[in-house]
Amino acid sequence: MLIIYEKSTGKVLKSQSGSQRSINSALERLSEGQGALVGDFGDPRGKKVVNGSLVDDIERLQELTKAKVISTRNKLLKESDWTQLGDAKVNKKTWGKYRQELRDIPQNTKDWTKVVWPKKPQ
Repeated sequence: MLIIYEKSTGKVLKSQSGSQRSINSALERLSEGQGALVGDFGDPRGKKVVNGSLVDDIERLQELTKAKVISTRNKLLKESDWTQLGDAKVNKKTWGKYRQELRDIPQNTKDWTKVVWPKKPQ
């Protein structure tokens, strides 16, 4: 596997698998300021290069986790939209509180790996 990264930040720009020929071709096309690692790596998402090694990029992991949390929150809101319709036979106040707590997650979350999810009403 080939990993191309930005030398100044260590940010992984691209990863590719393939033949030695395709890897050599990609190495020849490296831009100024880019570096490369060749080896047997796992999934490089959420990683960066530091001193020639692939390590966890905590900031990037937080970004990826935040995006996943927001996506899940949006899905839960969409799934509960029906509870706010006029003819829905549910406790609208309870469901409204739940939905507001979902909407408040971004403002109330400091660590995206430790989200406090509201309890879904019955």
